[in-house]
Amino acid sequence: MESGVRCERHLDVLHVVLDRPQRRNALDESMIAAMTHAMTQEALADGLRVVLLRGEGKSFCAGADLEYMRRQGDADEAENLADARRLGALFAAISACPRPVVARVHGAAIGGGLGLVAASDLVVADTDTKFGFTETRLGIVPGVISPFAVRRMGPAV
Repeated sequence: MESGVRCERHLDVLHVVLDRPQRRNALDESMIAAMTHAMTQEALADGLRVVLLRGEGKSFCAGADLEYMRRQGDADEAENLADARRLGALFAAISACPRPVVARVHGAAIGGGLGLVAASDLVVADTDTKFGFTETRLGIVPGVISPFAVRRMGPAV
């Protein structure tokens, strides 16, 4: 199974590229694992100065992949909890990365995509980028993302 993530080193910059443009770079379990590995292992390489997080195609990241969400809907409580912990570990890995993480954002950063943005150190976004926690319309609370979003925006927001 392909991870949907490409890591490319250009001089002293590690490009972590969300590469599922046909799915608007929506996150699934393989992308979460690959991105966590990139932030905890590949970002430690000697000579790196910065990590650039970006997405291919029309959107930065449309949140969770619907097929992935369907699979999680069929999982038991223990597996859902383990999955939430893996997603939380990704956001924590971005936040704790020893190199500055710059998110280059365009199109849409929705749900988990907004979590990637919130966990990054610096965000550069196109002026027409759409940000949102649209999962709240479905009654899904963005609990895993919330600590990073609150830190980024401030508790008053």
